[in-house]
Amino acid sequence: MFPPPIVRPLPLITFICLLLTLIDHPNALRVLVSAPNLFHSHLHMHSAIADVLVEEGGHDVTLLVPMWDVVSGNPPPVEKTNWTRAQRVIRHFPNDADAQTLRQGIAKMPFANNDIWTNDNDQVFTERTLQLYTEILTTACSALHSSSQLFSALSSSSSSAPAFDVAIAEWFDFSSLALFHRLGIPTTLITSALPLDSVLARYLGIPMPAYVPIINKASPEGTKMDLWRRFMNYIDKRRNMQLDQIINTVANSVFGKNFPSPQELTLRASFLLLNTNEMLDLARPTSNKIKHIGGFLLDSDYPKSAVAKTMAKDHSMPSASAPSVFVSFGSVADPNKMPPQMLRAFLHTFASFPELDFVWRFPTQKGTDDEARCPNGTLFGNKIPANVRLVQWVDQHAILAHPNTRAFVSHCGLNSLNEAATAGVPLLCVPLFGDQNYNAAIVQHHQNGIVLLKKHLNKERLQSALRELVADEKANRYLRNAKVISRKITRAPFRPREIVRKFVEYSAEFGGQFSEMNLEGAKMGEWAQNGLDFLVPLALTMSALILISVSVIGIVIKKVISRGQRLLLTVRRHDQKGKDD
Repeated sequence: MFPPPIVRPLPLITFICLLLTLIDHPNALRVLVSAPNLFHSHLHMHSAIADVLVEEGGHDVTLLVPMWDVVSGNPPPVEKTNWTRAQRVIRHFPNDADAQTLRQGIAKMPFANNDIWTNDNDQVFTERTLQLYTEILTTACSALHSSSQLFSALSSSSSSAPAFDVAIAEWFDFSSLALFHRLGIPTTLITSALPLDSVLARYLGIPMPAYVPIINKASPEGTKMDLWRRFMNYIDKRRNMQLDQIINTVANSVFGKNFPSPQELTLRASFLLLNTNEMLDLARPTSNKIKHIGGFLLDSDYPKSAVAKTMAKDHSMPSASAPSVFVSFGSVADPNKMPPQMLRAFLHTFASFPELDFVWRFPTQKGTDDEARCPNGTLFGNKIPANVRLVQWVDQHAILAHPNTRAFVSHCGLNSLNEAATAGVPLLCVPLFGDQNYNAAIVQHHQNGIVLLKKHLNKERLQSALRELVADEKANRYLRNAKVISRKITRAPFRPREIVRKFVEYSAEFGGQFSEMNLEGAKMGEWAQNGLDFLVPLALTMSALILISVSVIGIVIKKVISRGQRLLLTVRRHDQKGKDD
């Protein structure tokens, strides 16, 4: 049996520090941040938002973590408390039956196995996968809202006022948004750890022209698509709208049709905190409600301090003498499951650059160690080149900020993209699934790296790409572009962390009342939003008028011709009669 929601107790020292903080910040807000533990990067983003609000705003923050993934070892670890600055952490565990349903569903998802190394993104839209999404979201939502203990922990002792001033959750986490509504929290903000999704854009009334790629199926050309790609992108966008159907199905199943819809709860949010940077995105329609916070996980002074602290003690840091290339495919894609031919292509490519030092984040499988995994200097039967170091963990911020890091071979997750761009390091992108395709299109658009699709990856293409990326600056346009982007990001007038804090405080000051910023298109269907509701009838009317006009003209011409023929015949008869006389 899983334990009830765990509320981390406040030690005496923490309590005293909190008391002093509240004295320094008499207007401290009570903030609830909710993020399930399904994806590490999403939970990390929300715990970082909590950190910013505590450290820079002095606010009282509660971090709610619905434990969707109860078996994979995803954070947060119960025994550790230093991974967040939030004053309270509430972990909500489902009951045994719900936990079993979630466990089985998550284990079958595309991202839960090695299929992401070879399969394309069409697996996201299969009937089986969509059914799994619906089952997982319904179970998680029901588990959260059926817990009386959780509601007691989050409710105010006063019946007249809510326990929190502000609440924050990711836009697709409808269970958390519904929880905020039921708790009566006046001010909400939504977030997205990914670029702007087409479903979220529709909720907000933001147009999605055919040239704007959807994040799951973007191709490297980004917005510069030919006619066929724009047509296929439109088809993909229609298929992606199935996510909207899933969210609404879950909402109706758990709460009934009289409960506010997912779109309504989204529009009630004051602002959308989007984990992208204006200097590092594809140009597209937007909304004044969107506040870009890409890179907010990085302090402006972090790189130098991190490198200074890490260089002396961490063997994963780049060499002090040789230029280095950092290799990492994120926390979801397990490199131990990489197809053999792909692994050989990487190792052979790295061996062909003996002048470079390759640092590869390659965690061991559970139950094994480095010696067991790499007997006699081999990796799954492949010799490990002398210039390749396999490491369990790295401080990615620090290694990208190191002056000897020349390139980053990456899956192109959004956090990795933001970190590399801030550090001015060019990328070799191998997108695997999801938004990584859209992020790779950003790199292609800004020319701060090279994109290799996994289905086209081989030794020759890898060698050619790396050779371009590590060339000296005069001949390396990717490095020059990366440095320009880095300067634009680091010299921006407003720090992303400042944007997070100030817009949370600004939202609370006005009780979350920002409906005047909602686009009118949010109330319209796609036909009305694109003017098709009058263009199509107008076109049909014009076509009908043209058809009628053509028909009338045809009839008139026919009559004129007929009359002319009769007149001509009469004249000929008259002439013939004159000749006979």
